[in-house]
Amino acid sequence: MFKRVVYYCWAILAITVALMTVPVAHAAGIDVNDPGVAIANDGKCTLREAIAAANSNTVSGLAVGECAAGGATDTITLPAGIITLAAGGALTLSDGVSITGMGQNSTFIDASALTGVDKFLTVGKNATLKDFTIKANSITPRYGIQIGSNHSAPNNVTIQNVTVDSFARTGLNLNAAVSVTLTNVIVKNNGGAGIAMLDSLNVTLNNVTTTNNAWGGVGIFTRDYACNGTPRATDNIVFTGVNNFGESGTVVSTSFGPVNPAGVYLEGWDKATVNACPGSICNITWSVNGNAAMVKLQSADVQYGVSGNSTDQKCTPTSTTIANYKYVQLYKTEANALSAVQNYPGAPHIDLGVARVITDGLAPLQSIYGGSPDKDDVSDAMEDGAPNGGDGNGDGIADKTQSNVASLLDLPGTSYVTLVTSLGQFRNVKAVPVPSGKPAGVNFGHGLVQFDIVGLTVGQAATVKITFHSGDTPISYWKYGKSGWSSFEHNGTTGATIAGRTVTLSFIDGQRGDDDGLANGTIIDPSGSGGAGAVGGVSQFIEPRVVSSSWFDKQNLLISVMLVGLSGILFLFITKNSR
Repeated sequence: MFKRVVYYCWAILAITVALMTVPVAHAAGIDVNDPGVAIANDGKCTLREAIAAANSNTVSGLAVGECAAGGATDTITLPAGIITLAAGGALTLSDGVSITGMGQNSTFIDASALTGVDKFLTVGKNATLKDFTIKANSITPRYGIQIGSNHSAPNNVTIQNVTVDSFARTGLNLNAAVSVTLTNVIVKNNGGAGIAMLDSLNVTLNNVTTTNNAWGGVGIFTRDYACNGTPRATDNIVFTGVNNFGESGTVVSTSFGPVNPAGVYLEGWDKATVNACPGSICNITWSVNGNAAMVKLQSADVQYGVSGNSTDQKCTPTSTTIANYKYVQLYKTEANALSAVQNYPGAPHIDLGVARVITDGLAPLQSIYGGSPDKDDVSDAMEDGAPNGGDGNGDGIADKTQSNVASLLDLPGTSYVTLVTSLGQFRNVKAVPVPSGKPAGVNFGHGLVQFDIVGLTVGQAATVKITFHSGDTPISYWKYGKSGWSSFEHNGTTGATIAGRTVTLSFIDGQRGDDDGLANGTIIDPSGSGGAGAVGGVSQFIEPRVVSSSWFDKQNLLISVMLVGLSGILFLFITKNSR
C-alpha cells in the first residue's frame, strides 16, 4: 500500500513539474544598455540586437548583459543619451514589438549616418512608440517612421511623446494604416510632408505639432485608392486637443519644384474623372468642430484655406493626367493663406481663392480674397458705385480702401447697403438669398447680408452699423445661422437697435450673435444660407492589444497549491506508517 501511494505521489509530482516547464507566451522586456551598433556576443545589448531578439524570440548572445529573448509581445527600453546608428540598414519591428525611451528630450536615435535607406523604422501591428526622438540629416534616410497594413487588419499603433526630425521625405508615413493614435508628437524639418496619411482609417491626432516641413504639416490623400481601385479610402481622421501647424505658405524649393506648404492639406480625386482611372474615385470630405466627414478638424487648428484643381498630377500607373484632382490647403492664419496664393509661381494652383473655414460645413470654402485690396470680398468696382462717389458712410474716404467699411448692392441689385464696424476688419461680406422657412409676415426686401469681423482681441465687443441707402426703414432684424432663424432684438448686451434706415448690431466675441460660439477674436454673422449637410460616420479607435502574463501567473499559483497539497498528503502518510 505504501509503495502504491508513493508511486502515485511521484507521478503527480512529475506531471506538475512538466506543466511548469511548458513554455508560456508572455510579455518580455529587453533593455538596451549600449549606444553602439555592434551585433556580437560581447555582453552588450545594442538597439539592433534588441530588435533582432524581439523579432526572433531568441537571446542576442550567451554572455552576461546580452539582450534577453523576446516573447509574444515585447517592449524594448532605450536609455537616455544618443544612440548613433552609423552602420546597418533600416529597422523593422515585428508585430507586438514596442519601443520606449526616457523622453523626447532625453533619448535620441541618430540615423543621419545611414546611407541607402528608404524607410528608417517600419512598425508592426499592436505596438507603441513613446518617449524618444529620431533624427536624420535631411538627405537620408527618406522616410522616418512607416506604418501600414494595406487594410488587411488593424495596425493598433500608438505613438506618444515622439519627435521625428529632418528626414529627406516624409517624417511619419501612414500608408493604408488602420487604427493609429498620435499624441504629443512633434514632426519638423522634413523634406516632404511632416505626417502623410494615404488611404488610412481611424486615425486620431492629439496635441500634434508640425513645423518647417517642406510639403506641409499633415497631408491626407486618397490618391492610391483612386488610381488602383482597391477597396481602400481615407476616413475617420480626427483632430483633438491642441494642435499647432506652423507651416507658413511661403514657397520653398523641393526636388518636385516649388511648393507652398500648408498646415493641413487634403488631396483627392474628383468623381467626375471616374473613367480616367480604374476603380472608384473618392473625394475627401472634411468638417470643422464635430460634423460627420472623412476628416474632422478643429477651428482652433485651422482658420483659412486655399482650394483649387491641379493639372500636373498624374494617375498611377496609367500616367493619365487628371484635370479634376482636388485639393484644399488649410492654415492657422489668413496671412499664411494669402502668402500661399500671392507667392506661388504657377501650377498646381488654379482657380484659387483664400477662404475662411466654415465651422458648420463640409468643404464649402468661401472666397475672401476676390481681388479686393481691403480683403472684405467686395470688388472695387462695386464699392466705387456706392453713394457719394464710392463713400457710402460719408467719411471722406473711399470705401474700397477701408477694411472696416464695405458697400455692396443688395441681392435684388436695386440699392446699396453700407456696413461699418467699430473694431476689427471685415471679411467674407456678401449679399445672400433668403433661406426657406422665413418668419411669417416678415419681408426681406433687400435679401440678407453676411459678414465676418476679424482682428479682435479674444472676447472683445464690437458694433456694426448697417445703412440701407434705399431709404427704407427696417422694423426688425433677424439672423439665420446654425440653429435656423432667430430674432436678434437687443437684450441689453447684444442685439440690434434701429434708428431710421440704420441698424446697429452689438456683438461680443463668442457670445450671442457670433455663430461660431468661440471667443477667438473673430465674429461670424451667418445671415445667409446654412452649411452643407453632414456625411460620413463616427470614428472608431481600436485600442492597442496588450498581452499580459496573467494566465501564466494564475497557472503558477495553481501549481504551487497542488505542490503544497501533495506535500501534506505525503507527510501524513509517512507519519502514520512510521508509528
